[in-house]
Amino acid sequence: VPSLREHLEDIPNLVKKYVADKDKKLSHAALKKLVAYQWPGNIRELKNVLSRACTFCKKNEIESEDIVFYD
Repeated sequence: VPSLREHLEDIPNLVKKYVADKDKKLSHAALKKLVAYQWPGNIRELKNVLSRACTFCKKNEIESEDIVFYD
């Protein structure tokens, strides 16, 4: 599976689908943070980041501070 950094244009659609399935919303700042990140991994890494954000966000909307990358 190719790295996400080779397919940055796909990230917004992948993210919107995933957070909608979790009944969450994503702020514009959070989406910008996800697209700006130089993903070393593939879609599984993106899903892990989003899963943590959905679990630990304090509201129904994921904010940029809810997005945490572990290098």
